Amino acid sequence: NDLPKAVPSFNTVMYADDTSFFCQGSTWCEVVANFNHESVHIVNWLKLNRLSLNVQKTHAVIFSPKFNPDMPPLDIVLNNHSIEIVPSTLFLGVIIDSHLKWQLHINHVASRAAKGAGILYKLKHKFYHRTLIMLYNAFVFSHLCYGNIVWGNAAHTYLDRLYLLQKRIVRIICNKSYLAHTNSLFIELKI
Repeated sequence: NDLPKAVPSFNTVMYADDTSFFCQGSTWCEVVANFNHESVHIVNWLKLNRLSLNVQKTHAVIFSPKFNPDMPPLDIVLNNHSIEIVPSTLFLGVIIDSHLKWQLHINHVASRAAKGAGILYKLKHKFYHRTLIMLYNAFVFSHLCYGNIVWGNAAHTYLDRLYLLQKRIVRIICNKSYLAHTNSLFIELKI
C-alpha cells in the first residue's frame, strides 16, 4: 500500500509517575477539540487503573513556531476542570518552551554550571587537578550532558553562555588568569 499513513492526532508518553499527552492539529481549535474529545478516554483509563490526577499540577503548553496574537481563547478541559495554558514546562528534567528555543533550559543549565564554577573556585587551592576534574564532572559536566541531544542544537546566542562558563571553569581548574587562552587547556584537561 503506497498511501501515506495517517498521523495520529493524539499520543501519550509515560515515565514513572509522569504522564504527558501530545495532541496535534492544523488549527488551534482543532488541537483543543481533539484533546477535549480524548480527555474522556484519559479520565476513564485513570479510573480503570485506580490512578488519580492532580489537576493543580496539570497544565498545557501549545507548541508553535511563532506567537500568534490572533489565537482565540482556548478552553482545555480534563475531568471537568479547566487546564491552565503555560509558556513552558518541565519534562523529564528539561525545560521546554512553547517555541522550542531552549533559552529557559540553557539559562537553568548555566545557573547550575555557575554554581559549580563557584565551588571549583573555592576549592582550587585545596585539591589537585584530578580531584578538580572529578568535581567538574559531578557539578558541571553532568548538567551540560543531560538532555543535550534535545537542546544542544539551540541558537549559538544561547549556547555561547555555556561555552564562556566552561572557559572560565577550565581556567579555574588550571589556575590560570582570567584572560588566559583556553584552547590548549581544554586539550590538556580532555574537556
